[in-house]
Amino acid sequence: MSIVERRSAPRYSVSLPGTAVTEAGHVSSIEVTNISSSGLQFLVNQAEIPELLPNMGQANTLSPVPILLNIELSSDDNLDIKPQPLEIKCGIVYVQRKSIELCMVGCRFEEFINNSDQRLEQYIQQHDKSSSLKLLNDESLI
Repeated sequence: MSIVERRSAPRYSVSLPGTAVTEAGHVSSIEVTNISSSGLQFLVNQAEIPELLPNMGQANTLSPVPILLNIELSSDDNLDIKPQPLEIKCGIVYVQRKSIELCMVGCRFEEFINNSDQRLEQYIQQHDKSSSLKLLNDESLI
């Protein structure tokens, strides 16, 4: 099963650590694997899925499940100051099993907190110019 691309913004391959916080306050460690200005994809331990999606049996499956993501931005510079993490309220739009232990979760951005939208755009532009981010195409999702 392949994923249908719905993002209009270019996606970039990344490896950024972070956390996903549910409305109930459960915190899961994640690794963001690709990102754009409109959404992202992350890997999470399969055992965390019932916490991230507690109402999977409910009838309304069209509404994205809300989640708060905190993402640590990497810095190529040898700076003593670490970049401020991104804080983004997202909606989970898909979950796909990646392996026995890992699931891929796709999210769309709903609300940026503390100027995270500006920091994300700055991060993408800075790393896009340096070619340290790999631009993904549809075939690389499969």
